[in-house]
Amino acid sequence: MTHPTEAAPTVAAAVVARDGAVLLVRRRARPPGWALPGGWIETGETAARAAVRETREETGVCVTAGECVGQRTHPVSGRRIAYIACAVAGGTDPTPRVAAPAEIDGVVWAPVERLSGYLREVYAPVRKHLESCPNAYRLDLVGIARDVERGLRLAWDGDPEDPAFDLLRSRMREHITALAAPSEEYGRDLPGRPGEVVRDTVRYARRIVALRGDDGVATLVRLSRLTETLASYVIAGRGDR
Repeated sequence: MTHPTEAAPTVAAAVVARDGAVLLVRRRARPPGWALPGGWIETGETAARAAVRETREETGVCVTAGECVGQRTHPVSGRRIAYIACAVAGGTDPTPRVAAPAEIDGVVWAPVERLSGYLREVYAPVRKHLESCPNAYRLDLVGIARDVERGLRLAWDGDPEDPAFDLLRSRMREHITALAAPSEEYGRDLPGRPGEVVRDTVRYARRIVALRGDDGVATLVRLSRLTETLASYVIAGRGDR
């Protein structure tokens, strides 16, 4: 709620958190560099609706708005900003793209624990909100390995009508979704062709997760192998840090 003595916000910023990562855009205009998606609040528009609209217009990602994390006058731009907690809309593709090339030239799911490598400063209420979200680096990688082993064993000699097939396919999709952001960050740090291979694998994994309708044995094998690969990237990334 805005205090009576405070000016109403003119800009909305979307704090889109997902699996230990936050959605960022790299702006061309001043001040240039990485920032949260967002923009001007139009006449008759709420800050929440502006955050949803701007995220879609800049990154192509569809989100739903939650609470207002906080408001402040930005120390660099001097604009009054409302920070809106957002989540990727259910059933939509979370893969961002440069949807407004005149305004931005990069998009990324940045791991929360490496946010200082992207942003010069993080508004304290925003940081508190992000640190309260699930973090992919805290995943039980041993448990993931067990799920991968179960998935491959079931695909090899199990009954495709067994309800465990659906359960494991669902779990693999959840694992891939959680592992994608830190895997992508690991690939971004690798120079040359190795980094390209990692990033291409992450993009492919996200596309497979988004597919529905083909839930046969081959899909379980593919999801299991992709989960195993992305988990290895996360482990490698931990070692690099």
